[in-house]
Amino acid sequence: MTEHDSIVVLGAQVRPDGTPSQTLKRRLLLALETWRKTPVPIVCCGAKGRDEPETEACFMARFLAENGVPHAALLLEGASYDTIQNIRNAKILLQKSGLSKPLLITSDYHLPRAKAICRKEKLSLAGGRGSRSRLAYLPKSCAREILAWGKFILVYFLRYS
Repeated sequence: MTEHDSIVVLGAQVRPDGTPSQTLKRRLLLALETWRKTPVPIVCCGAKGRDEPETEACFMARFLAENGVPHAALLLEGASYDTIQNIRNAKILLQKSGLSKPLLITSDYHLPRAKAICRKEKLSLAGGRGSRSRLAYLPKSCAREILAWGKFILVYFLRYS
């Protein structure tokens, strides 16, 4: 892993009561731990799902600010509904801010596909870190990820060949 000039955190569900899902909380805690070691701008990614009270990006930024990250260090990307959009929109924000070597943070099971999307979208990463998933959530998360790999293959290989 090379030195990073920014952090990109991919969103996850904000519960209807305004609290983070375990997945989101783990990603945010990893982002916070990483930022404390190397304080760089953080891109918070994620739109507002149908049962979410606000965008994932807004929730994430507030959580990080409440835990010491300055507002000026937070970039919000609240228009994305999937990982491909997250990466595309985060890349635009990074470019506008003159940042070029982000560290990607997501869940452990999600990291390989998210990094593959970064490669396809030509977003050069300094590396990636995956928050550890709860064992009880892994079967559902991995099943969902298998389907998402199918979408990845359709989008990047079949559509453009």
